[in-house]
Amino acid sequence: GTSRVQLGPWVTNTATRHPTVTANVIATLDEMSGGRMFLGIGNGDDSVRTINKPRTTLEELAATVDLIRRLMGGEDVDNDGHSWTLATARPTPPPIYWAASGPRSLRYAGAHADGVIHSAWLVPELMEEDLAHVAKGIAESGREGAPYARIFNTAVAIHPDRQVALEWASGYAARAYIYDASTRIEGWDEEKRKNLLASYDYYKHFSSRNAAAALVPRELITRKVVAGTPDDAVELLTKIQQAGYTHAALIPVGEDFDTVTNLLLDEVLPALGHAGPA
Repeated sequence: GTSRVQLGPWVTNTATRHPTVTANVIATLDEMSGGRMFLGIGNGDDSVRTINKPRTTLEELAATVDLIRRLMGGEDVDNDGHSWTLATARPTPPPIYWAASGPRSLRYAGAHADGVIHSAWLVPELMEEDLAHVAKGIAESGREGAPYARIFNTAVAIHPDRQVALEWASGYAARAYIYDASTRIEGWDEEKRKNLLASYDYYKHFSSRNAAAALVPRELITRKVVAGTPDDAVELLTKIQQAGYTHAALIPVGEDFDTVTNLLLDEVLPALGHAGPA
């Protein structure tokens, strides 16, 4: 029913799904959709933690990304003593986007993927610093000048009442503030991070009903989430535009999906120069 919409998982991992299965389904859907698939992949988050599996190392993820790309592109790949071939291979394999947040992972994303899904902070100096890590990885791979997607990945919660929007965004913010990189944010430290992590419920991932959500100071939510009134959202998204990202991936959160999406499409995006839904 669509002709322009790009399609793909946001984000799968290599711990819960075999790479040949991932490569096969993406290549198959790429053919069915007329070449509109992408693969978002990372080293595992809630889907891995809730089954008590270890997260994939960056080295393992890099090897798997290379394996999947080669399989989708039609190469015969020797692995585990066997030769693997994908019957659904494509003339041009779909792009692979690497989910990252920390410096090492961002550098790996630049070196091994066709784009980065960056769980970034809405702080200009941190965005600049992080994109420099991506650029370093791109330079190391020798692909400078080639197309590369820099995708700012976050949640969006918009409501005429700013406090309502912040409440809706609190669960997603809690998810971000449990990780080591959160201590880069002024007003947040390792002790607060550990207390938040101890109360975080991965079975209520992203939800404002997560007990950890109440522990995130409301003034820190917009360091991570596009949250607030439509004017607030315009201001925060403008920071992303100015930082040099090519895309913003926005996950609507809150108790009223229609309110969030309608305000985003009708008020926020037009103010940023978009004539219609984008």
